[in-house]
Amino acid sequence: MVLSQFEGRYLLVSAQHPALRTAFVEQFSKAARQRVCGAFSVEAHARPAEVATAAEPVQRAVEEREEVATIQRIIDAAPDSAAWGKRPTLQALYVGRVMTLAVDDRFAKPGARCGNCAALWETVVQQSPNCGSNAVEPVEDVVELALEKALAERAALELVRSDRARQLLRDRGPMAALLR
Repeated sequence: MVLSQFEGRYLLVSAQHPALRTAFVEQFSKAARQRVCGAFSVEAHARPAEVATAAEPVQRAVEEREEVATIQRIIDAAPDSAAWGKRPTLQALYVGRVMTLAVDDRFAKPGARCGNCAALWETVVQQSPNCGSNAVEPVEDVVELALEKALAERAALELVRSDRARQLLRDRGPMAALLR
């Protein structure tokens, strides 16, 4: 058995009988048990590719739980501490209020960016409503620029890939933000 920490999660790999794994996990502290996200089995001498294949369903389940939890936090924070939809989310990015940006990873949209104030829009505008500049240029994917801006502002990103989280997000808009 191997217990290690990876990206803040404990991974338990065991080639032993499931009852032994259960007995082993029961010896963890309550906090450590809560961090065990799932289990999978492989042969003791499995190659890395085999371990990755066996771990993939558990990893997907963990990612889905995290995505749903993030979207639910944004839902719970609305209306005062959340932005839903393209325009409100892009405006929140412009004013630097985004703490967590959640975007459907399949969502891409042409738009515009102001070369003067760096504001982003989901449609091409002739003049920046924010600074009045005519230095507005069309962009292929305003979502990619929004992700870059969020990272530059040290916001957390949640790229939504699971069907459950996508449905929660889709009901309100393809992108959303938890605000600072």
